[in-house]
Amino acid sequence: MDGNISQVFYNNQVRSRILKFNVDETKDYYNAIKLFDDIAMKFKIEHKLESGDLVFFDNNRAMHGRKGYTATNLNSRRLYHGCYVAWDEIWSKMNVIKFMKNEMQKE
Repeated sequence: MDGNISQVFYNNQVRSRILKFNVDETKDYYNAIKLFDDIAMKFKIEHKLESGDLVFFDNNRAMHGRKGYTATNLNSRRLYHGCYVAWDEIWSKMNVIKFMKNEMQKE
């Protein structure tokens, strides 16, 4: 480790309830969280998805979220599907494909 930050896990809606800080440390903590949130929001991009749209993003590379939904009438509905894939599954599949390709080239 070189002392530089390499990764941040951040969810502004979920924080540990087991903060063992004194009053001054707690103030510093919340000031730091507020500063981080303010900086992150400066880089925010908003895009409204339309019916049938699909979006992929890497959880380890992009912060993401969604806004609330207000029904415009009694028949309004919102259908949202989420799917998570672990990177080790992708790397494993890529390794199998490379292996199979190499085996086929040997024949």
